Amino acid sequence: MKHTLPLLFLFLLAGLGLTAQSSVSDRFALEKERTQSAAHTIKIFPNPAVDYISIDGEAKVDRLVIYSLIGRKMKTFHTQNGDKYDVTDLPKGMYLVQFLAKGDQILTTRRLQKQ
Repeated sequence: MKHTLPLLFLFLLAGLGLTAQSSVSDRFALEKERTQSAAHTIKIFPNPAVDYISIDGEAKVDRLVIYSLIGRKMKTFHTQNGDKYDVTDLPKGMYLVQFLAKGDQILTTRRLQKQ
C-alpha cells in the first residue's frame, strides 16, 4: 500500500498535466482556425485593377506584398483601413498579392490582374 500511493499520485499528476497541455493546444488551434477563416474573407478590388487596389476583409493585415508570377517582389505596402494602394507603375499582367499579419505570418495569397 505504501508503494501504491506515490504511484497513484504520480499517475494523477501526469493526467492533469496532459489535460492542461491539451487545453492550451486547443486554444492555439481555435486561434489558428479563426485567423484562417478571416483570411478567406480578404478580397482585392477592383480586380482587374488599373490605377489602385483596395482590400476588404476581417483579418488584421499588416502588409501586402505584390509579386510577379515568376516570384519577383514588385511592391510592398503597409496597410491601413480604407487605404488605396497605387499600382499605376506596374506593367499589365497577372500578379500575386500576399497578405501578411504582424510577425510576417502569411494570411493568404490572392491573384491580381493589372490592366
